[in-house]
Amino acid sequence: MRRAGALLVALLLPASAGAATLVLDSQDPPNVGFNDPTPVTPVTGNSGKTLGEQRINAFNAAASVWENRIASPTVIRVSGMFDAQDCEPLSGTLASASPVLVIRNFPGEVKLMAWHSWAHANAVAGEELVPADSRGHLQVTVNPDVGTSGCLTTLRWDHRVGAPFSGNDVSLFNVLMHEIGHGLGILELIDHDTGEKFNGFNDIYMHYLEDHELGRKWPALGNAQRLNSLSNNQLHWTGGTMRLHSAKLADGTHLGSGHVQMYAPNPQEGSAASHFDTELWSGLDELMEPFNGPLQDLVASHHLLQDIGWPVNHPTVRGLENVDGKDWSDIAVLRAGGQQPGHFLRVVDPRKNRLIREIELPQNIAAVDLAVVGDHKDTPASELGVLSWKAKGNATRVYIYDAMSGERVKNLGFPAGYPKSILSVPSFGASPAPEILVFGTTPAGAIKVWTKDAKSGAFVGNATFPKGMPGGFAVVPSYGGSPAPEVAVVYTNAQNGTGHLHVKDADTGANLGQWTLPTQFRPLFVCSVPSFGGSAADEVAILGLQIPLGTPELHVVDPSSGDLLLSRIFLDPFEPRGLAVLPDFGSTPAAELAILGTLTRNVRTRILVVDASSGTVLTSTALPARENALRIASVPSLGGSSADDLLVVSTAARDGKLRVYVKDGRGGQVRGLAMAEGD
Repeated sequence: MRRAGALLVALLLPASAGAATLVLDSQDPPNVGFNDPTPVTPVTGNSGKTLGEQRINAFNAAASVWENRIASPTVIRVSGMFDAQDCEPLSGTLASASPVLVIRNFPGEVKLMAWHSWAHANAVAGEELVPADSRGHLQVTVNPDVGTSGCLTTLRWDHRVGAPFSGNDVSLFNVLMHEIGHGLGILELIDHDTGEKFNGFNDIYMHYLEDHELGRKWPALGNAQRLNSLSNNQLHWTGGTMRLHSAKLADGTHLGSGHVQMYAPNPQEGSAASHFDTELWSGLDELMEPFNGPLQDLVASHHLLQDIGWPVNHPTVRGLENVDGKDWSDIAVLRAGGQQPGHFLRVVDPRKNRLIREIELPQNIAAVDLAVVGDHKDTPASELGVLSWKAKGNATRVYIYDAMSGERVKNLGFPAGYPKSILSVPSFGASPAPEILVFGTTPAGAIKVWTKDAKSGAFVGNATFPKGMPGGFAVVPSYGGSPAPEVAVVYTNAQNGTGHLHVKDADTGANLGQWTLPTQFRPLFVCSVPSFGGSAADEVAILGLQIPLGTPELHVVDPSSGDLLLSRIFLDPFEPRGLAVLPDFGSTPAAELAILGTLTRNVRTRILVVDASSGTVLTSTALPARENALRIASVPSLGGSSADDLLVVSTAARDGKLRVYVKDGRGGQVRGLAMAEGD
């Protein structure tokens, strides 16, 4: 990573044919770099008493952020050292990194005969493919001269962790996170002078790079065309996971396709292609942008790793009835590990943290979302619907399992596309079985809601919406005349970039209303709220981001009239992670809304409970440090208070386990349930 236009160097050595653990192997000699004994004063988030200790602590904190987001059955060893880099008074290299080896032609490779970074190849193969030696799996080199005469003289290394940084601070924590990302595989391997592929073969990363000007991906381009892509400002990332989540970004996203802009400046710089464009956020920097900034997020970086096939932690939790008849009501937990082995579906008794049933899912699919389907098999338990996606053919399927026996009772196919979420509603079709609604986009970019009968598998209806970035969808009780509920979809329009709430009948697809959301608002999550606005329709709560500032906003809209009933702006920045509704326990007639977010400054999880009519924050709680919370759901009270409870599913680096936190809606923690990745 460089400062002031400087290059991040990624050099590769010759290649050889549950949660992750990253370990530092210091390559520094005694009294240097990570072993420097110079006494220092402890700083925010870093208790080290020598310079070497603080550097090691910064590395461990950076490693834990990645450990929370990727999964590997083998330890990832990072060879780290402090050594001089190219540097001048006003520009220079802060650090550099690369995989020590790249590997192709191995069991489980994501793309046949494509180069994968060593750590990535081990993760998908499930074993150490090449005996590790003293070099480790990736190499990170940090410039110790920053802030000295002749090298970025106005800057200084800052060893704090989880604190805001000024313009003259260079966060070692952020820089190490960035460099580890390159070592894990966020880089392409072409020759930047000729455009030639490394040893004549594709790498996994280039499979998702597109020259948008030509409309073709890199593997299909000639050397000269690839070389031109490095400097034409038309280089896009096309991976399906990124397309599903690119609505979170403030800018740098092609609205018609969901592709994300990569760094390809004119004239060409060495940082091109292996970094995101510098315009993804306003007020924030994406971690894998080419230049160091004071506030950094890794939303897009995480989704990029999913696209290239890294097993990732992407869990979902849902509340169930008392499946086994013991103690409390039960919960279902889905852990998605990308298109690789490692995902699971479990039914758990939350009172005693007792596993009731583990359900085997098909391998080599990406499990996207989970829904509770009302029982239609005449068994004591509900069914569970797992929405899945497979890159080959953009295949979308829903696998339905009995929650008690684990038996697969149905396998429903849906049209090709990019699925985002799933809901189940009581039957309005011909059979007594519930209906399954799948929300996503077609390969051409149109937003769709497909509806099938859970028993017969027959299509009951579908609704088509304009092209754009899908936010989310919810169902509200019918007010349009048919027996089917209404489908409320929020999205960002591809033509003008405005946010919309669009309502259609789930059965007929008839248009019941289309409302423009407040200016510069990008909707991300939506849920229905029992009506308090006076109309027959339930209200719709929408959580998203104000663009380009990146501040979270909450809006509540009456979907029958389009009336805006509430607008609430949250001034402290956090990344919205989820939205759930709780029955009213405040002093107003409106329900409460639970908002899950991650504070961008220190990666701490925040849970807000807000009154839906006034926007008043009733409770604000947090999970323990180092928890990467990803989904939230509500369940009838387990803990005994008048408020319903919240289920928050999270991953933690400290022990490699997935956790479900049960929180009382009023703020108290009922229970934390740890589940080993592979027990």
